[in-house]
Amino acid sequence: MNKKLLIDVGSSTVKVYKQTSSSVSLLFARSIPFKTEFDPTRGISESTKKELYELITEIKNKNPDKPIKLFATALFRKMKLETRKAFVDEFFLRTGLYFNIIPQELESFYLQVAL
Repeated sequence: MNKKLLIDVGSSTVKVYKQTSSSVSLLFARSIPFKTEFDPTRGISESTKKELYELITEIKNKNPDKPIKLFATALFRKMKLETRKAFVDEFFLRTGLYFNIIPQELESFYLQVAL
């Protein structure tokens, strides 16, 4: 059975799901205060970036054999384009994963499918 991890990064919570060919189940959720000190021009604070990088590294280290897909919503769409691009690049360099900031319409679609 092919398994992968899905990581949902929202405005204040990171949720990690295990996806198999027949189901998706929540493994755990962790609160990270991304909204604290958020600025559209500067993005998230350095302390929340550090906490996010540490969490993603921990997830990768505990699941070296599983592919990981990451989706970000809400707050991350509010970043200015240049800030968003710089953060996505930095995130990839630090974690090896693409920080996929999805549009509102896609987020709504995923929520409908989940419900």
